[in-house]
Amino acid sequence: AVAATSSNEKGRTYIDLYDSGASSHLSPSRERFVSLQAIPPRPISAANQQAFHATAVGDLIVEVPNGARTTHLRLRDALYAPVMNRTLVSLGRLDDAGYSFHGGGGQLALMKGDRQIGLVSKRMGTYRVEHEIDTSALSAETKLTLMDLHRRFGHVGFDALRTTLRRGLVEGVTVTDIDSPNPFCETCVYAKSKN
Repeated sequence: AVAATSSNEKGRTYIDLYDSGASSHLSPSRERFVSLQAIPPRPISAANQQAFHATAVGDLIVEVPNGARTTHLRLRDALYAPVMNRTLVSLGRLDDAGYSFHGGGGQLALMKGDRQIGLVSKRMGTYRVEHEIDTSALSAETKLTLMDLHRRFGHVGFDALRTTLRRGLVEGVTVTDIDSPNPFCETCVYAKSKN
């Protein structure tokens, strides 16, 4: 149930799959977590036997359509798995949290007590919600020097920072002097002299 996230000129499309086979809520969308705590990498096996790791746990907010309205549902203890391409909402975990659901006629109704909180449509064989997120407001680049980034990353080595930047692993930052010689870091020299 893990597949590519689509994108367009306006932004990204997030896909939430409501899955009766998932034992945990899982998401690659860090920005949708309202709390996040790093954990030792936890191995996870997908339905296709592909293995990946969750690297953090926290509370995830998903928007569930409910007719003309939307319900914001807080999924507690969701796993952050950055290599996934879809969010999996575990129906088993929802059941454990006191929700109920029933499906039929191409719809999955989510209930809290006797109140319907969501209605998810079946598309392409799965109950899914697709959200188009306008990321244009998030696309502003921050300009930093290599020394600024070195400090913000906890004094990581300059060569490692360059590699990280060139591989595209840091978003939203432009380093103005990436190809210049390594700057002098008094803090690093002091720390090395004490070891």
